[in-house]
Amino acid sequence: LLQVTSSFKLNEFFCKCPDFTKTSHLLDFRLITAVQAVRDYYQMPVYITSSYRTLFCNAKSGGAHNSYHLTGRALDFSCPNLNSRIKEDILAKSKLYTLLRSIGINGFGFSDCFIHFDVRTTGSIHDSSFALGYDVWYYTSSR
Repeated sequence: LLQVTSSFKLNEFFCKCPDFTKTSHLLDFRLITAVQAVRDYYQMPVYITSSYRTLFCNAKSGGAHNSYHLTGRALDFSCPNLNSRIKEDILAKSKLYTLLRSIGINGFGFSDCFIHFDVRTTGSIHDSSFALGYDVWYYTSSR
């Protein structure tokens, strides 16, 4: 299996939708770079829970009708026992936040069970350190 970073193989990022029948799909490489950065920062395993989604899978998971998952520009992951710390570090604009923003992560979603990253090009929260704004939201129910 193709190793795409020092910690991840390509198949870890492959679509998990049961109706997906193709042999490949798009996924923005900045997302792969970002989860490797999280892995390196904490020196703990990171598990990809969702990347590219089909329309059916997106609807079944409660995704937004215009979800970045539908175009391979988002992924969800979990880092057991560290999700809360990762959230706190991002919200505190730690070194991890700065690194993720420099990679191109501009969307951050937080749940008790997973963290969402996306590479949106617009955001409602201004940060003078970066040309693009960013967004943060919280999932009210875990998927």
